[in-house]
Amino acid sequence: MHSDYPKIIGCKVYEIIDRPIGNCHPHDKEMIYPINYGYVKNVFAEDGEE
Repeated sequence: MHSDYPKIIGCKVYEIIDRPIGNCHPHDKEMIYPINYGYVKNVFAEDGEE
């Protein structure tokens, strides 16, 4: 599988933040996100996730 990242380099994109700063991981309550964590809709990484 390949990533979709090359097709968006230099483009304006809109992200979806699904885990804001300070929230804990849904499966590990001790893990707190120090940054906003999210994805760009319909852009896939090497692991097949958005």
